[in-house]
Amino acid sequence: MRASEQEFERFVTSHIGPLAQRHGASIIREDGPILQSAEFSAGPVCVRFNNDRGLLSLDVSPTHVLRFWAVEEIARLLPPIRLLSGGVQRLSLTEQFELVQAHWPELESMFGVANYRQTAQLLSQTAPTNRPR
Repeated sequence: MRASEQEFERFVTSHIGPLAQRHGASIIREDGPILQSAEFSAGPVCVRFNNDRGLLSLDVSPTHVLRFWAVEEIARLLPPIRLLSGGVQRLSLTEQFELVQAHWPELESMFGVANYRQTAQLLSQTAPTNRPR
């Protein structure tokens, strides 16, 4: 999704800010010439929202490794929200934030030290493009 700086700020205010507050965390901001990000960590989970030259993305990482995975990749390991033809699932940014919120306990387990190795293997197997972040 291509977005303006205002759209990024709207999602920070309406989605990532409340999500961070719900988990007792503070947002860390980075505002550069081509990349803006807002992230927080709570327990074993780090959530980052990026605006990379107008492309908005929501990613999750374990706090002990800092290897970010797109929420749409993580969604493949959870019950589907909405499937398109061919069994493909594409989530809007709002749906991605809702997924993170609704499945927080599962994310804490998946990205915790004890389970992350298995989670990373599953994500690597299911991700169409496993790109480093």
